[in-house]
Order: sequence, then C-alpha cells, then structure tokens
Amino acid sequence: MRNTYMTGQRRDAHSQHSCGTMPHPRKPDMDMQAPSRDFLALNTLDTRELMTLIEGAQDMARWWQARRMPQALAGRNVALPPPASWRHVSAFELGIKAMGGTCATVAPDWGDATQASSAGAVLGAWFDVIVAGAQQLPTLEALAQAAPCPVINAGTWRNQPLPVLADLAWHLHRHGRIDGIKVCAVMPDCARLQSWLEAAALLPIDVVQVYAAPWLALRPAPATRFRATSDVAELADADLIVTAPAPRDAERALLAGYRITPERLDGLRPDLDFIAVAEPAADTVDPSALAHKSCTGPAALAFGLHAQNALLEWVVGGL
Repeated sequence: MRNTYMTGQRRDAHSQHSCGTMPHPRKPDMDMQAPSRDFLALNTLDTRELMTLIEGAQDMARWWQARRMPQALAGRNVALPPPASWRHVSAFELGIKAMGGTCATVAPDWGDATQASSAGAVLGAWFDVIVAGAQQLPTLEALAQAAPCPVINAGTWRNQPLPVLADLAWHLHRHGRIDGIKVCAVMPDCARLQSWLEAAALLPIDVVQVYAAPWLALRPAPATRFRATSDVAELADADLIVTAPAPRDAERALLAGYRITPERLDGLRPDLDFIAVAEPAADTVDPSALAHKSCTGPAALAFGLHAQNALLEWVVGGL
C-alpha cells in the first residue's frame, strides 16, 4: 500500500510494482550516469527526495523478497566504515553485494576538515560511493566537498539520519501511510533527535520530544511541527514512539517517569509502533518492554536494510 502523501508522484521506474506483478529489475546504464547526490543530513534533501527514499524502501523490500534485486551498483565500489555495531555496516555490505557492487572497509583516520578534504580526494579516486561517519558534521561535509562521488553519513555527534530514515520507512511499510502521524521521541536532546527535527521540517508529521526538562531541545526548531515537553501524557495518542540512550550523567530519579514499561505500553494505542534503541539502557526502556506486542524494534531494524538499499540506489542516480 502506497503512502497517500505522494499520490500521483510515484517514480516511473517503480510504477508497475505490486505484491503480485513485478517488472524485471532495472539495469544501470554505465554510459549515462545521472548526477550523484550526498546524504549528509535530512535537511539537505527536499520533501520529494526524502519521500522517494522512504517509498523506495518498500520497492527494495519486494525485490529482496523476490530475490530479484536491481543491479544498480554493478561495477561500482563502495567504501564502508569499520563496524561500530554489526547492524548498519553488515546491512550495507549485504545490500551492496546484492545489487552487484563491491565494498571495502576504510578506517576514518581524518581528524579535522583539512584531513577529511585530502581523504575525500583520494577515496573519490578509488570508490564510487563513500559511507563514512565522523565526530563532527563539518568534517564529513569537507570530505563530501572534496570527493567526486556521493558520500553517505553513517552518523555524527550532530545527527543520525540513517535510523530516522529506516524508522519512517518501516512505519510506512506496516501502516501504509506516514502523513499526519504523531512521533514521540523519548530521548534527550541528541544527534538522533536532531534528525527527527529535520524530518518534521520536511514531512507532514508531528514530532514531540517527551523527556525530563533538563534535556529538552529548547533551541529554535526548524519546523512548526516539532515541540518539546515534559508531559508524558503526550504518549497517549502517539503513532510511533522512538527512544535513544539516557544521558550518562542523568540522575535516575529524574528519568523514572519517562521509562518505557509494559504497563505504560498497555495504556497506549493498540496499533502503536514502539522502536527502542538497539541496545537500550535500563534507564530508558525496561527490558521486559521489548517483548510487548507494540515493540516492533527488531523488525524495524531489519527493514533498515531496505531503506539503506534505496539510499544506495538513489545516490548513484538509480531512483
């Protein structure tokens, strides 16, 4: 089921897709490559581009299930960062190979923008796509500025666009729509929240940060559809609840009222999607809440593979 927000604007290459009828996967034209694109932050995209990625993940999920992945990366080399955790990098490697590409691990030894700029020029001569992270977003921006190929942000201290893209793609997959949904971010002001702010600026979704007052994002928001509050009653009508780890220096007493428990989930919407961080701290999520029927986190994390595959196809001009 397609998202109603993009009615009449579907990609021609996928317009015949359905659960029952699927055209043959596209093959890249290596002689006529479209201009490449970087993926550094959600707010570097426009609304149509972000929805193209979210909807593209639905197509990729069908291709994956049918074992007929488009060979968008045939003949292309992709640089990957060392795995900080097994999920994202393993999914990238699997997707790259399934779409005909090859990949190699590149240790991020650039410490500032100058070093990153030099690395970008060298890596761009070797690779067709660079997936990289950095502590500071400007460092990654310098890498992308110097590289003649697309750069994908695998995570910085400033933002984390990949998990947010994956969560939105999963919610669309499960419910058939994202326009008008309410997302409650039970997390401090952090890199992941910044990407949710950017999503709220582009999409017709409401994002509400629900957390203890010392860690609310009270800076001017880039979107009227974002607000921050300490009122846990906001969770009552949430369509999607996402979390992030608690601050290391936080007093447990301050966070106790925001802890996600099975009892709290029992009182929320029956069709809620609850997506916890992959390795939740006990201060944020009660471990027993991960077994609740509303917790779709493992399935959402698995669906992230398809969102990343759509992103890879998009940056090389395939979408």
